[in-house]
Amino acid sequence: MKLLELKSVYSEQEQERFYTRSISLGDWDYSAIIKSSVMFGLGQIPVVGKALSTIVGLFWPKNEKDVWQKSLDELREYIDNQILATIQGILNGELREIQKKMEYVARLLEESPGSPEACSEYKNLQFYLVGKDEKFRSFDELTNYKLMPMYASMILLQASYWKMGIDKKDQIGLSSIDLNSLKNHIDDLADSSRNYINRIYETELDRTYENSRPDEVANNMFAVRGYSLLHGVEAVEVVKNIRDLDFDKRFNINVISYSTAVGTITGGMIAQALTPDSEMAQPLCPEVFGQQANRIVQIIGYSGPRINSLFRIGGLEIIYENGDSSLLGERVGNRDVFDLNGSLIKTVEMRYQGLMDEVKFTLFDGRVMQVGQGESYSGYVKYEVEGHYISGVFLSRDRATYPGRTSTASVSFNMVPAIT
Repeated sequence: MKLLELKSVYSEQEQERFYTRSISLGDWDYSAIIKSSVMFGLGQIPVVGKALSTIVGLFWPKNEKDVWQKSLDELREYIDNQILATIQGILNGELREIQKKMEYVARLLEESPGSPEACSEYKNLQFYLVGKDEKFRSFDELTNYKLMPMYASMILLQASYWKMGIDKKDQIGLSSIDLNSLKNHIDDLADSSRNYINRIYETELDRTYENSRPDEVANNMFAVRGYSLLHGVEAVEVVKNIRDLDFDKRFNINVISYSTAVGTITGGMIAQALTPDSEMAQPLCPEVFGQQANRIVQIIGYSGPRINSLFRIGGLEIIYENGDSSLLGERVGNRDVFDLNGSLIKTVEMRYQGLMDEVKFTLFDGRVMQVGQGESYSGYVKYEVEGHYISGVFLSRDRATYPGRTSTASVSFNMVPAIT
């Protein structure tokens, strides 16, 4: 992260609107099923028509809104009405046209794979898709940042369609010249999308740092990092793997994204929020070995002092697959050991009143571990993102924190792995 010495180019009114209603990572990722399908080897579907129909169904599911419309509905309150109308026009116009063309090509390939008509229509759509990602990056910098999930869905569609042509070339009837053209499309997209996402991510980090008060800088920075990594950088990594690997190969991506923090923010939490992605470390960002992230295999919970007859969380000890461990908070009070037994953490729920009261882990296999107890009127947050697991946890306290208590907490997310 490069924190530039520059002033914001946005008006005070726009800054106020953004920072009083900041977009954070949230609990939605409508492209998660698309990213997961590619990671688990979408090209394993042997018949070209069925493979393309599957791609269509991922982006335009039956009896549901498409992935772009779902994202726009989430972002509606953050975008100017005039720009909203323009984007809705794109969805109702060109996106609908892409859907119709792709459904037509899929039908032709199911009914007559390898026919001159099917091959010609595939190639027509191949070229029609070139540059469509720019529809979601043609506004001002701040709007482009907010539209990152919609841009991500488009590059995933482009790369998947083009790679399917390379993978199923014989069934479509493509020539070596056609293959080179498809490879060039994917190469250009992989490079341009990486450069673009990195640029708007860095720009927004700089803008956020420059315009945040000291008491809000941690969560504003976490919000930008979580949003950009989940809704932008993940898709770029998937496109890179689409380019580099056969379409039927499984792969993992280990882009770690971050939640905002709850409780009373400490200096330690601010330091986490300001640490560049490349320098983040356990316990919030797991080590990565090849394609494997260092998974949590055991959690030891410490319940601290009793307040109003309820034990409050005093600390956690996180044990990792490679034997590493991290102590968060203090070893105080009751001690409970929780073995994950190969499962992953699906959700983390927290209760807090200034300081942290309770942390509850729920695994994908349904088991639950709770450390501490919160009041019914305590502040509450639930961390969960579709297609992801909780890959890291961070608790912090400082010298002013009440003995045996922790002040603040946050989590990180990673895509559920296709290779274990």
